Amino acid sequence: MISCQTRIIVIDDLHIIDFKHRAGVEVSNDLKWLANEMPVTFIFTGVQLAEKRSPRQVEEHHGVRGR
Repeated sequence: MISCQTRIIVIDDLHIIDFKHRAGVEVSNDLKWLANEMPVTFIFTGVQLAEKRSPRQVEEHHGVRGR
């Protein structure tokens, strides 16, 4: 990717992945690692992703903790 001067990576259809199961968690961890390690901007898209997030993820996203 670096030699091709890639600057943006779009990953679509994340709504297909069930993040509540082990395989989905592994995919999530891999995507997070890639986003942290690659010097590019990632855009993750999918249908109704906000509804698929767990209450903990929503709280962390909005900065609400300890409830």
